Amino acid sequence: MFRTIFIVILVAGGLWCAETAKTPPKKTAFDKATMETYVRHLFVWGPTIKVDVGEPKPSPLTGFNEVKVHASAGQASADETLYVSKETSYRSSTQLRDSRGNRRHRDVQRF
Repeated sequence: MFRTIFIVILVAGGLWCAETAKTPPKKTAFDKATMETYVRHLFVWGPTIKVDVGEPKPSPLTGFNEVKVHASAGQASADETLYVSKETSYRSSTQLRDSRGNRRHRDVQRF
């Protein structure tokens, strides 16, 4: 009786492991083709616009990477910065603003 239960559990575990190994890895936001598709949808850029997606870099936001995107069509161009979560589930095109202090004061200090 115990031997039969043990064999059933062993076979079920083996089948589960085999099924898990077959599952293809999920595409992430760091896949440039996936990211380009997302950016084209986000900014409503058609196929005539050339989109270059940069490599993810650490960002000032904890848990997020910064991805630079350059789009061009003829002489017109645009640069966008996107923030992608490290687990690649969330993306944001929000601009980061420092809420400490006066913005004008920070701008004057840069010059």
